[in-house]
Amino acid sequence: MRYRDAKHIPKGELIEVLWDDARAGEDGWRTSAVLDDLTPAEVKSVGYLHRVTRKHVVYANDVVDGEAHTSGVIPLGCIRRIRQVYP
Repeated sequence: MRYRDAKHIPKGELIEVLWDDARAGEDGWRTSAVLDDLTPAEVKSVGYLHRVTRKHVVYANDVVDGEAHTSGVIPLGCIRRIRQVYP
C-alpha cells in the first residue's frame, strides 16, 4: 500500500482495511514442507480513520464525544487494500 493510495480519505470516515498480520507457527519440530505452507494471517479491520502517515494508518473502532475507544495502527507495508465504506 502506498501513502498516496490512502491519503485522500477524510479523517473520521468509516474505512475497511484488508491487511496481513504476523502469525506464529506451532511449537515443536516442523519439516521444511510444513514451513513452506506458513502464510500471514489475512485480517479485515473496520473503523473510523484518524490519520494516514507515510508509515501507517491509525483508526478507532468507537468514537464518542471526540474520544476514541479500541483503536489500531496498521503499517502501510502490511495493507493490501483500504477503502472508504459508504452508507
